[in-house]
Amino acid sequence: MSPRCTPAAIGEESEVTCDRLERCWFACMRAASAKREECEALLEVMAQVKASWHESRVELGKLEALRDALAETIADLAVERRALRACSHHLPVTQGGGTGRPCVESSVF
Repeated sequence: MSPRCTPAAIGEESEVTCDRLERCWFACMRAASAKREECEALLEVMAQVKASWHESRVELGKLEALRDALAETIADLAVERRALRACSHHLPVTQGGGTGRPCVESSVF
């Protein structure tokens, strides 16, 4: 509701000044309304960003855990590969050109 700008309310001010003040008040009211809408829109965007950030952090945790598990598997395979290479250098060559039985211990043999 606009404050009424009456000659009694403004004392000696002229009618022109009163009109200017009213226009200024309405302009301020419109600007405040537009800024309130902008703030509400930004609040919604911030909520969406926060939710997206949280989802990304969860996904990052999963990816880092997978990366670490894969690194352990790669390290284990490298150890096995080195052991097999070291073992294969000490085995006699068989008739077919192979290296004979693998040196990996097995309860089956």
